[in-house]
Amino acid sequence: MEIFSYESIFDKEKQNELRNVFLALAKKGKQIEVGKNCEIELSNESSIAIVVEGKLKQSLTNKEGLEKILFYLQPGEIFGEVDYFGETKFNTITIAVVNSKISILEKKIIEEQLTASPILYRYFMKSIIRKLRIIEFQMLNMTFNDSIGRISNTLLRLAAQQGIKKDGKVIINFPLTQQELANIIGCSRITVTRTFKDLISKGIISIKNKKIIIKNLKELEKLDKSF
Repeated sequence: MEIFSYESIFDKEKQNELRNVFLALAKKGKQIEVGKNCEIELSNESSIAIVVEGKLKQSLTNKEGLEKILFYLQPGEIFGEVDYFGETKFNTITIAVVNSKISILEKKIIEEQLTASPILYRYFMKSIIRKLRIIEFQMLNMTFNDSIGRISNTLLRLAAQQGIKKDGKVIINFPLTQQELANIIGCSRITVTRTFKDLISKGIISIKNKKIIIKNLKELEKLDKSF
């Protein structure tokens, strides 16, 4: 699979436009500082939150405490919009990965802004569809790939979303621990460690300052069987 298939969906220019719109909207809401590892729970489905500073993660957990990370949220990205427009609350857990700041928009403010600027509906829809696409990729990955393919697929997607191209390489500008990567993929940390050692030994990737560098994109793409 060519990386442009991801880049067509995770277009950086469009993502930046979306973030700038929501950061401007954040000024209308109530800003709250959130400490590292603190869980954020909106009071009900009648509010939407915007990340102003820091980094959050949204995940699902089971009774045994196993975690499946759905999304990481950066400044300008939002959560609660699916519950708001769906008019029902789903049990997604949102936690601050680092000290963060969010802006909470209550229903009155949201409806006022939508009435004044109906184009905002389009931006909310784009946010929802982007998350849907990420989940679709995760489902394809889990269904059609083995563990090596899952890790390769996830690295390709992260490269499209956060990658910086330099000297024929792609630097994933989004530090992740191996445990965090395992929780995104749905495998063990040991599997990630073993696969990374294999990919590094083959010259496909390297790691520097906790950032993953894709050195051989073509070879990494060959390992992804989801498309």
